[in-house]
Parts: sequence; C-alpha cells; structure tokens
Amino acid sequence: MSVFHHAGMDTLVDVKAPMRDGVHLSADIYLPRDQRGPFPTILRRTPYDNAAMGTTEDAAYFVQRGYAFVAVDCRGRFDSEGSFSPWVDEARDGHDTIEWVGGQPWCDGNVGMHGSSYMGCVQWLAASEHSEYLKCIAPRIVGTSIYDDWMFPGGAFHLSFFLHWNLRMTGRSSQNLTLYNYEELARVLPLREAPKRAGRGATHLDLLFEHPSYDSMWKSVSVNERMSQIKVPILQVNGWYDYFLGGTVRGFAGMRREGGTELARRNQKMVIGPWYHGGNLRTNAGEVDFGFGSLLDPRALELRWFDRWLKGATNGVDTEAPVRLFVMGADQWRDEQEWPLARTEYTAFSLHSRGSANSFRGDGTLSTEPPGDEPPDRYAYDPEDPVPTRGGNGFGPQLSLAFTQGGPQVFGPQYAGAYDQRPVEGRQDVLVYTTEPLTEDLEVTGPVVLKLYAASDAPDTDFTAKLVDVHPSGYAVNVCDGIVRGRYRESRAEAKPITPGKVEEFTIDMWATSNLFKKGHRVRLEVSSSNFPHFDRNPNTGHDFGADAEIRVARQEVHHSRQYPSHLLLPVIPGR
Repeated sequence: MSVFHHAGMDTLVDVKAPMRDGVHLSADIYLPRDQRGPFPTILRRTPYDNAAMGTTEDAAYFVQRGYAFVAVDCRGRFDSEGSFSPWVDEARDGHDTIEWVGGQPWCDGNVGMHGSSYMGCVQWLAASEHSEYLKCIAPRIVGTSIYDDWMFPGGAFHLSFFLHWNLRMTGRSSQNLTLYNYEELARVLPLREAPKRAGRGATHLDLLFEHPSYDSMWKSVSVNERMSQIKVPILQVNGWYDYFLGGTVRGFAGMRREGGTELARRNQKMVIGPWYHGGNLRTNAGEVDFGFGSLLDPRALELRWFDRWLKGATNGVDTEAPVRLFVMGADQWRDEQEWPLARTEYTAFSLHSRGSANSFRGDGTLSTEPPGDEPPDRYAYDPEDPVPTRGGNGFGPQLSLAFTQGGPQVFGPQYAGAYDQRPVEGRQDVLVYTTEPLTEDLEVTGPVVLKLYAASDAPDTDFTAKLVDVHPSGYAVNVCDGIVRGRYRESRAEAKPITPGKVEEFTIDMWATSNLFKKGHRVRLEVSSSNFPHFDRNPNTGHDFGADAEIRVARQEVHHSRQYPSHLLLPVIPGR
C-alpha cells in the first residue's frame, strides 16, 4: 500500500479488501485531508482499472464535499486477485466490498454506490444482497437484464456490443482496439469463430454461444429476477439513444412495483435525456443538436442524491417528481410522476399498402384507420447484403474513439444517435409506411411496440422495426427501433422454429422514447429483417446460434388485413 497527498485528498493505493472466498480485491481510497472523520462513503467498483476513466476527478469532486471515495478493481481485473467472469461474482463481491468499506474506521457506516455501464450493473447486483451499510445507489447508462439489454435484445445477438466490449475485456492487448478490423470480424462465419479470429478464446465469450436462450445462467445474473430483494433508493440516469435504455425504464417501473421495502418503492428516480451511451455532456446525438438546455451534470444529480440518503440532508430529493424526461422535438425537460405516464392514450397506427411498400418510393401508408382487404408486402432478406445500421442505440463516436486510443472508430461515425434514414429507406428490402402530414402536434412518450403479422419461407429469420420522424423537407430522423428473432417470438426461454409460409404474430419491443412529432411532420415506420452490425445477421437456416457457416435468402411477407391487422402501438400524450 502507498499513500499520496494531492488535490486536498489523502489517497491510499492498492489496499486489499478480502472477499468471502479468500480472494483480495484492490481498492484505492480517497479521504478528505484535514477533516475529522468518519465520513459517508461513495463506492465505485470497476473492471476498467480503478485509477482510470475519470476516477480521480470523480473522487476529488465528492471528497471536496465531505465524502470518502473508494474505487475497487473487480475480481480478476488489473490489481485484483482471482479470475474475471463477467457478472457472475459481482453480487457477492459487491456485498463483501460494501461490508468491508462499512466497517473501516474512516467510514461512518453509510455507503452509496455510483458509476456507469458495467459500473452501474454491479450496483444493482450488490444491492440485491442488501448489506446493512448500503443506503442508496446511482447506476448510470445501464439496464437490469444482461440477456435482454446487453446480449440478446429481442433474442437477436447484440453484435456491435459484443465485438466492442467483450473483446476489450479479454487479454493483455485488449486495451488497444486498433488491432481489430471490425468490419471483417462482424462478417465472420461461423460467428462463434469471431473471438478466435481476433486472437481471443475467453471462456465467458464461449458461454454466450452456449446460452442463446434466457436460461438459468442468465436468470442468475438478472436484476429483473431480484427486484424484491433490493431495499434502497435508486437514481438512474440514461439516454433515449443508449444501449441499455430498455432496462432502465423496466428497472424503474419494476422497483416501484416490486421493490423490497416501502422506502425503495417510494424513492426511485429516473432521468432520461437525448443521449447515446456516454454522451450526456454533448448537445448532439448523431446529426441532431438538442441545444445547451439538454445538458446535465450527472455528478451534481448524484451529489444531491447522496446528500439526502447518506447525510440525511433535507434537500427535497425525496419530494420531487420521480421522473424527468427530455422531450425531443420540443427540446425541453419535463417532470412526471410515473412511468409509463398515467394519461397515455395508446393508439394503434395500422400498416397499409397495395402490396408495394418497398422503400420510401413505395405505396406504404400508416394511419389510425384499421386495414381492409389488402395484399401483403414482400421482400427478400439476403444476409450477404444486410440493411446497414444508421444511428440508433449505442456508443457515441467519441467513446468509440477513446476505446480505440485514437484509432478508427468502431463501425464509423454514423453508429449511435439520430441520423437521416433516407439512405436506408431507399432499399427494396425495407418496407416504409408513412402517415399524411400531421395537422397538429403529436407527442409520443412511453413504450413503443409493433405487432407484426408476417410469414417467411425460412425456419428462422428476424424482423426489425424503426420509428422515424419525417420533417417537411423530407429529412427522416430515427426515433427508436427494435428487433425480434423468429425462434424467440413466443418465449425468450425456449426456441421454436418458424413454420415456413405460415403467417404468425411477431411482437417487436422498440423500447421507449419521448418525441414531439410537430405539425406538418409525418410519422414513419420501417420494417425489415436486419440492422447490421448493431445486431448479427440471421443466416435464415434455423441452425444453432453462432455455429452456421451457411446462409440463405429468406422471402418475407408482411400482412396487414382484417385477419392480420399489423399495427404500431404508440403511447400518445394528449393535451398539447
């Protein structure tokens, strides 16, 4: 252990914290200098090096305001002992670390946790073990289900996340991501060979291919299965274009309903801005600039949270509105009392066409009128020529740049956020359904779902959906999107082949948004079968996930008729 003195702090480096199985984790401890303790303590647990990613700056911020700050390397990472197995040990290790911190002479027995992404995930898991010292957590930009949010949204593989994050978390050279040609790796078949092609063979990567369904392994690390065990107030901060938005809104609603104490159920707070993963200090998400009013300092939010729950300050945190949302289009913040909003009018927008909705030049329309006797729309999905990802939920370009140490950005600059979709909508394998110009403003705030009746000649395939805001100029900006893998259309836990040629119902969870479609704008829905490399390409064969070197073209039909009323269910907010 070494001791350093700087920035008004005393820093103890590489203090060993014992876990229940004898493994020791490395902790850096930051204490206020020339102040008498003990202090309420903020804990960060990280797999990214406990001296990196702004740790010192965050520590100084909180220490200067009367807190002790502890940053701990997760098991098997950097200066900590043991082997790293993502998520598996984090609940137990989190609990044991909190117990160790809470018992130190410089801690007054009140511990809170903070951190983003994986550093937010470990907070949720540790909270489920309910140490008496833990009084609150503040997870940023993270969800509540590793399966649904991180790895298999809609049953499809989160390929871009896998390539970026999992390869970064394995091996000595993993911090230098310029070693990899991501465009090449994304197209490797069989897909499970991609880690080996990159020189990686970690067990936790192989496990992903062995567990493509929501089975007991995924349940054991899912916060959704542990809501009733969590007993503390939680502050969540995320963005409409973040990787893990779906889990954030599920976590908020789930804790309000199932939290383990009345204190927890009554003290959930959720803040969602117009950001992608790690982009909350920028005014733009992709091409769209939301103005300086969209910026928030998450540390300032967390400080008030910790002051209330760790110091007992009477600062109004527990009496303020539990939800704060940025309404895109209107570009303003608004406080709400619940999620989803109680005044929501769920409105079905039906798909229509004369059988030629292919591309924005086709005859697809969207309206609140139910469908009549209309022919289906058809297209061919070729995995060799997938629909390219253009914006959406993901890493922002500056975060990709940071991860690659100044090298090429992962999959280029148009990966996360809001972008013009017309280059995608010009394809024949993208069905486009558009309303007439709106005669008045239409606010859509809440969960967005597509009920799609479709058939395929393949035993397995994907269907994708994207909600788009079309400006009078024709500029078409993506709002939210989703995917469903055919074999998981009925259950995430059990794969079931598609019957070729049979029309079936597919529910596509497009997560959520808050967007004002202004008067004169149009609401648009895109339907296709790929969004690559955000998600992996379904080879359409029905074979085991990741093991297939074979691909085939799938012939798809999308039905919209009295018998098969495909519709987009929008959460319309009245009163504007």
